[in-house]
Amino acid sequence: RLCLLGVLGLLLLATPLGGETGGQQGQAGGNQGGNGTGRHQGETEGQQSETGGHQGGDGGAHHGVTLASWRWDIYGASFLCTVMLILCVLVKIGFHHIPYVSKFLPESCFLILLGIALAGISYTGIRIDKCDSQFPKFTAGLFFNVLLPPIILDSSFALYDRDFLCNFRSVVTFAVVGTIFNIFAIGYSLYGLAYLGAFGDFMVNPEMGCYTKEIQHEVPHKLTAVETLIFSSLISAVDPVAVLAIFEEIKVNTGLYFLVFGESLFNDGVTVVLYNTMIGIADIEIGVPEILLAVLSFFFVVFGGFLIGVVSGGIVSFITTKTQSSREIEPLLVFAFGYLAFIIAELVHWSGIISIIGFGLVVKRYAMTNMSQKSYTTVKYATKTLAA
Repeated sequence: RLCLLGVLGLLLLATPLGGETGGQQGQAGGNQGGNGTGRHQGETEGQQSETGGHQGGDGGAHHGVTLASWRWDIYGASFLCTVMLILCVLVKIGFHHIPYVSKFLPESCFLILLGIALAGISYTGIRIDKCDSQFPKFTAGLFFNVLLPPIILDSSFALYDRDFLCNFRSVVTFAVVGTIFNIFAIGYSLYGLAYLGAFGDFMVNPEMGCYTKEIQHEVPHKLTAVETLIFSSLISAVDPVAVLAIFEEIKVNTGLYFLVFGESLFNDGVTVVLYNTMIGIADIEIGVPEILLAVLSFFFVVFGGFLIGVVSGGIVSFITTKTQSSREIEPLLVFAFGYLAFIIAELVHWSGIISIIGFGLVVKRYAMTNMSQKSYTTVKYATKTLAA
C-alpha cells in the first residue's frame, strides 16, 4: 500500500514539475542559442512545454498537489446514472413493503409511474442546467441494442416449457396471423377514414419535410395506405406485462399464461419486421414484384434470424460438453454467443429478437444440461438481473 501511495504521489507531482522543467529547458536553450533563431526556437520550446504542463494539470482537474478536486465534467454522467439505478432498485424493494400500495397497484404500473417521474426530474435538470451533457440520454439505439437483448433472452429461457410447446401452434397463430390481420385491419381502416376526410387535412411544412418530394412552403398532405400501415405496425406490438404479473399472482392455468406470454414475445418480432418492411416500400412505386419481395423478405427476416439463433445455440451446446475443466467460462459463453447471434442477425437486417428467441430455446434445452449447477445458477440470475 505504501508503494502504491508513493507511485500516486509521484504521478500527482509529475505534471506541474514536467511543465516547469520544460519551461526551464526551453529558456536555457534560448540563452544558449548563438543567434536570434536559436533563441527564438528555445523560447518556443519552453512555451510549448509550459502549455503542456498546464494542460496536464487541467486534465486532472487540479493544479499542483491537492487533497481533493471536483471532476463533475468527467464523472457527472456516470454518477447520475448509477444513483438513478440504485434509487430504482431501492424503490422496487420498498414497493412490496408499503402497505396497501402493492395490493391495489400492480408493480409494472408503479414502475411506469416511477419512470415518468425520473424522466421529469431529468428533463427539469436539463432545463435548469443548459449544459445537458451530464444527464444520461435514453436513445433508440441504447434500448434496441443494449437493454432489449437481455430481456428477450430471459423471456426465451422461460419459454422452454411443456405447456408452451403444447400450445405452440396457437401461439404462432395469434402472433403471426393475428398480428398481420390486426396491422392491415387498423391500417386500412385509418386509410379509409382519411380518404373520406374524417381527419381533415394534414399540413406539411418545409421544416417537417416529406419523404416523397422536396417542398418550399406549407402544403396539404393526404395520408397514404403505406403511412397508415406504418402507424398500425407501431401500435400493434403489445406487451402485457401487467397482465402476466397478475397471472403469476393469482396462479392461472399455465397453458393460458404461456399462450399470452408466447404471443406477446413473438408479436414483438413480427411487428418489427413488418415495420421495417413498410418503411422500405414507403418511397417507391408498389407493384406485384414489390409485394412478392416484401412477402419473401418477411419470411427471410423471421426464419433467417431464427436459424442464426439456433446455430449459435447449437455451437454453445457443443462447446459446453468440453468445459469440464473450465466451468467458470460457461456463463460467458452463453452471454457472448447470445449477443453475437443478435448482432449477426442485425448485420444482415434480419430479426435480432427472433434470433435470441431461437438461441434461448436451444441453450435451455441442451447447453443448460451440460453446465455445472453453479454455472446454471449464474446464467439464470444474471439474466434476470440484466432484464429487470
